[in-house]
Order: sequence, then C-alpha cells, then structure tokens
Amino acid sequence: REQRADRQRAVEREVPADLTPEQRARFTPEAWAWFERQIPSFRRTCIGWVTGAKQEATRERRLEQLADAAARGEPPSNYRWAKTKP
Repeated sequence: REQRADRQRAVEREVPADLTPEQRARFTPEAWAWFERQIPSFRRTCIGWVTGAKQEATRERRLEQLADAAARGEPPSNYRWAKTKP
C-alpha cells in the first residue's frame, strides 16, 4: 500500500499544476472558462495527457484538441467518459 502511495506522489509531481501562459493563449476566453470550471482531477488528467507526450508535435496536437473540445464545451475525444460541468 505504501509503494502505491509513493508511486502516486511521483506521478503527481511530474504533471504540472496548470498550463503555461503560452499554452493558455491557445484557448478562447470561453473555452478557458469552461476548462477552469471542471473538477481538479479532470484538469490534471488533461494537462498530464498534453504534457506527457514525448514529442513536441504530439504535445501541440493534443493541446489543440483540448482547446477545440473546450470551445465546444466537451471533453477531448479520448475522455468522453468523463462527467463534466456545463
């Protein structure tokens, strides 16, 4: 049980708490407002999905997908299972 908690803390340290200002600029104000209304675990999961990619091109593509989905008021396609706030 203790090992699991240690692993979880290590994962949490690797995921930034928020997107950088440059990354935030890719969102429209309405899309950013929608993203900020979501629960912290959903935001953390999405941020980890974007920043966890190894290649810069993949990070850019994922950020674009996240911004587009937020503009529509829905989670990215790979997180459709997530319950989100309106």
